[in-house]
Amino acid sequence: MPDITDKNKQLIRIILRKYCQVLSRIPFEDGLVVYSETYKELYVSSARWKLCLLCGEIKGSNTFTAQSHDCSPSIYQNFPILVKTSWIKLQDFFLSDRFLNLLRERGMEFEIKNEVVK
Repeated sequence: MPDITDKNKQLIRIILRKYCQVLSRIPFEDGLVVYSETYKELYVSSARWKLCLLCGEIKGSNTFTAQSHDCSPSIYQNFPILVKTSWIKLQDFFLSDRFLNLLRERGMEFEIKNEVVK
């Protein structure tokens, strides 16, 4: 398995946070479709990492639980916002145009301004 560089991980985190902000502003019906597609694209059952689709945080799957993560309002308590994934899946989705195509299919735009990756 190829290693993901720290620079690419940082870029993925930046894009992921912006993507989660976009997801939170989408009308419910379209948002649910985009959320479901994103979940399917990123899910890996045996993954060592989890990400939150509300805030974009990524942590180890053993320590990152819905009970220990407190970004979500109580309305999302029974909604699966934490996705088990891998850096390879994240790279394939966010460092390609796959996530952009998913948003474009729903008529949404995505733009990152003034972000610096060192």
